[in-house]
Formats: sequence, C-alpha cells, structure tokens
Amino acid sequence: MNILSVNSVSCNRIIKLHSGEKTNKTLYNSLDKDVFVKNTLNNNISFNGIIPQQELLNVSRRALNFAKKSNSSEKIELLAEKFFDRIIKILNKTTANSPEEQNLLRIFRHELVNSTYSRLMIGTNTMFRSEMAHLNNLQYLMYQKGQFGDVVKKIVDMSAHWSKIEKWGENPLEPATMDDFKQAIHTAISLLKEKSNNITILNENIIINKKVKKPFDTYNKVSQIVLNAVKYGENKPITIKYGQQLFKGKPLNFISVINEGTHPIANAEIDKILSGTGYRASHTRDTIKGTGLGFTEVIKALKSEGLEDWIPNLIEKNRSSGVKVTIPLNIAD
Repeated sequence: MNILSVNSVSCNRIIKLHSGEKTNKTLYNSLDKDVFVKNTLNNNISFNGIIPQQELLNVSRRALNFAKKSNSSEKIELLAEKFFDRIIKILNKTTANSPEEQNLLRIFRHELVNSTYSRLMIGTNTMFRSEMAHLNNLQYLMYQKGQFGDVVKKIVDMSAHWSKIEKWGENPLEPATMDDFKQAIHTAISLLKEKSNNITILNENIIINKKVKKPFDTYNKVSQIVLNAVKYGENKPITIKYGQQLFKGKPLNFISVINEGTHPIANAEIDKILSGTGYRASHTRDTIKGTGLGFTEVIKALKSEGLEDWIPNLIEKNRSSGVKVTIPLNIAD
C-alpha cells in the first residue's frame, strides 16, 4: 500500500457521503467530452505558469473519452487508478525554476490529492459494490462513470483556480484586495462542496476596503486549515468566520475555522503541533491517511510573515467539542 492509499475506516466514511446520490443522467454529463472542453475553455485557463494545466487538461480529456467507452465496472476501476497515477507523475516531473515555484507546486499537489483521491478511488472501486446494492449493474456502472467524470472535471477546475493563486505567489510583495482574497476562498470552498455541504462563512463584511499582505501565504494558511476541517470533520458543520480583536494592544484582523466534527485535540498534543514535534492529533493517525502538511505549512507561513507571536493562539485549547483554528490576516496599512 502506497502513501496515497485509503484505509477501510476512511472509505466507509466517504461511502456514507456518496451512497445516497441520485443516479440520473445529470450525474453523467461531465463525461460528454465536448461539453467538458467547452466549459473548460470558459474558465479562461492560462497555460503560462508552473501548474501544468495543459498536460492535466490533455490527460483528463483522454480519460473521459476512455470512461465514456468503458463497458464494465472493472474497466472504470482500472482507468481511475491509471488516471490518478498519471496525474501524480505529471506533477512530480514538473520542474520549478525557483524555491517559490517549487513550494507552490507542492502545495497544489497536496490540495489536489487530499481533495480528489479518496472520492475517485472509492467512487469507482468495485470493492464497494455491496454498498450500492439498490442499483443494478448498468446503473452502478453509470454511477462509477459519473463519479469519475466529476472528479476529473474537479482536477481541471482546481488547476484553473490555482493558476490565479499562482500570480500571488509570483508577486509576493504585491497586496491583494480583500474582495479578491474572499473570492479565492469562495472558489476553494466550492471545489470542496461535494465533500462537505456544511460550510458557512460569517462576518465577511467586517473587513472592507483593505488589502491583504502576502496574499499567497495567507491563502495557503486558510486553505490548509479548511482542508483539514473537511478531511477530519465527518461532514459535520464547518464555520469560517472573519473578525477583529486586540492583540498586544493593537487591532488584529483574523479568520477562524471552526470544525464541529473533529474530536477536540488534547492540550499536550496542541503544544507538540505548535512546537513542531507533532503534526496532528494522535486519534486521526490510524483512521485517515495524509501527508500531515496542514499545520506545518500554517506555522511556517506565520513565521515567514513575522507573526510568530501568534502561534500559541493558533489552535484553541480546552475545547469540549470540535477544533477551532484562528489565523491572523496580514492587512496592509
């Protein structure tokens, strides 16, 4: 089993999410290659950055064509495995020209794997045929094709989204408007919707007419925490909340992510995470596989922005339920 494999516990969680989906024709529209290409072109994708969008688009088009012609569940399952292997090979062979590009590519790969791999493997895996016993064989095949098509489209959508984020990484000293930053968060959440339909954003208008310093680092911090919340939250409510408070006698803008579905992290384990001697709660290590980059990336970004003093406040202690993470927004004067 490789590092991307999903164990039975996490599989069962995700099957519960998707076993209730309707298997009607609207689910299979993403397999229409012409519609897929038209929608992709409407995304105004730029192929000039480090994200290998052209290669991802090409392999996605070919995969959809093979999926449309496949006449058995086993062929779809094999296609899904080969497709994702090909995606990872494309990302691994992409050469960055600077440490900044390498960092962006690594984060994109991390988000793509965490957002798509489990759903693709489970949605197409014949091992879970019994979970869909209410479908006949043809309906189940169409269900697999729908799951495959939706994930393929999402990968292309993610590459388009990250091409825009990449521009922030290329110009790290150029602030972004708060409106652009909020829109990026909205887009990221929309890409997560099929994994969690319980994401709410509060107090968006509390910070207006401002600009975000180092927007790539700030976006990276927030997206890592939201990804963690979705991955560990068992589809329970997730709240993203903007706010302001005094910190060391000065106003501080922040964004909090409250995940009600995760077992609270013990204070001792929070201390290990914040000190760099641990990377996540021990109760998640044997149930959900992952790279463990979430909190590590956030702490690294806080240090690079001169916000190291905030690290002890990053994860709220003494909670009776859920996990709350609060990230300062580095707002331009």
